[in-house]
Amino acid sequence: MDPKIGDKRLAKGIDAESRAKMTKYSSQRKCGSRNLTKRRLEFRDVNATPISEVVIIDDDEPDVATISEVVMKFPITSNMHLTLEEVGLAYYMFVEDLATEKILVKNGSQSCTRSSLLSLLPNEYLEDEVISMYAWYLNLSVMYDKQRRIESKSCFLPTDIQAGLEKYVYTADSVFNDYRFSYLRNAYGCNKIYLPLKDGKHWYLAVVMMELEEVHLVDSAPRANNNEFRAKTVRHMMNFLYDLFRRLYFELGTTKDLPNIRGFQVISPDGVPTQENKFDGGMWVCLWMRFSDNLARYDVGPCGDVDRMRLALDLVGGPQNAKLEKVNRHAHEHSTAWKNMILKDMAVMRGDAYF
Repeated sequence: MDPKIGDKRLAKGIDAESRAKMTKYSSQRKCGSRNLTKRRLEFRDVNATPISEVVIIDDDEPDVATISEVVMKFPITSNMHLTLEEVGLAYYMFVEDLATEKILVKNGSQSCTRSSLLSLLPNEYLEDEVISMYAWYLNLSVMYDKQRRIESKSCFLPTDIQAGLEKYVYTADSVFNDYRFSYLRNAYGCNKIYLPLKDGKHWYLAVVMMELEEVHLVDSAPRANNNEFRAKTVRHMMNFLYDLFRRLYFELGTTKDLPNIRGFQVISPDGVPTQENKFDGGMWVCLWMRFSDNLARYDVGPCGDVDRMRLALDLVGGPQNAKLEKVNRHAHEHSTAWKNMILKDMAVMRGDAYF
């Protein structure tokens, strides 16, 4: 069957029996040494067309029909400890020349394109959409914890609140109406509020400690000439959060329990690591939101390429992604063509000699 006019998921030069073998073994998530050996033998037994001649037909990416050269932008290293499925997903996210505006992560009104996820490449500034989507991912994790009766009372807010205030397009009412069923679902009765903030291209974090009546300004790149400006930004955001929570508590009919967030003291906590380059501020913010909630401290580093890859896989491969099934299917279609490169990366991670 001609793949150009037949099943859009077929790859030219790969017969049905070979595809069945690839599907069988690539669908196994765990990668023990025996499974990896089986995969390697199966792929070596496949008499398929070379990668340069493989044709992928994807109705969502019509601009990528023929793959003449596979260039992986994000090098996979042995300390990433990825499964075969995760390596295929990483290739689908970070191979050069795939459609940059394709949406790979979506939940409700929030979404991330491949272009935004490319900001997770080494030595890149994280884009707003990635941090906001990760905050939503963490909010969902909190909700799952509550369902499992695990104590967790934190609220993670998106990045666009600060931008909306600076442009005078947001009010407490508009933010409440936009996010009451998403980012604010965990807000009532929470112990901590995490709010990512931006100064130029640098990200830092405000953590509202409700029980301590403090606001922690957590910054991986403090400077004498901008510390006061960032502290002033935090105090301004606390005034807005007070109005936002007053709207929330009014909706619930419990305004007498409203915490006086605008009166909380802003402090810079001890033990905050300093970033080693100018790019990692956003990654530190994501790590603090993820780990400091449980550890009650901020020295959660080091921060590196492993964390960037894991964050990308959490977003794209997590259960909160409404496009997960479709992304997995497309990743498998592409990784079928890229099998030799993917197995080389698996061998590198395991310390094996592939050839």
